Amino acid sequence: MITADRNIVIFNKTLDPETRRGAFIPTAVSGVSYHESLGTVTNDVNRSQQFTYKLRIPVSAAIQGDRTYIKADKFKEAPEGHWTLHGGDYVLVMDPGAEAPELDGTYTEPEVKALAGTGNFSTPEILIMDYADNTLRGSDYVRHWRIGGK
Repeated sequence: MITADRNIVIFNKTLDPETRRGAFIPTAVSGVSYHESLGTVTNDVNRSQQFTYKLRIPVSAAIQGDRTYIKADKFKEAPEGHWTLHGGDYVLVMDPGAEAPELDGTYTEPEVKALAGTGNFSTPEILIMDYADNTLRGSDYVRHWRIGGK
């Protein structure tokens, strides 16, 4: 059984028109399932351990400000009132039972990384490596967005 008991904050990367640098727009999401696993990465010379993360956001999850999901290419054109998933975005996971904060404004990459592991954020920042929009088929019970990260 999958439990959707975590709150997360997704930081969507966009371009700040004033500074012409990458900026991250936060969106709090409540009711997410979360799984982490420790694996081994090997090459010819080294062997190291690395955490991988899997998150599922059901369509019934509460999204900050009732923002709607749009594809990443559309998000770049009009980020106001929306959220998206894209490789290179960040996710911060909160402790179970902790309230999701409603963060506003934009954050730089160092600011996002500084938030990780502080306060109610229980993990390091998760870099989104892959994602899937599984909301097109099935009942509301099984429709979700899937995030894979490290």
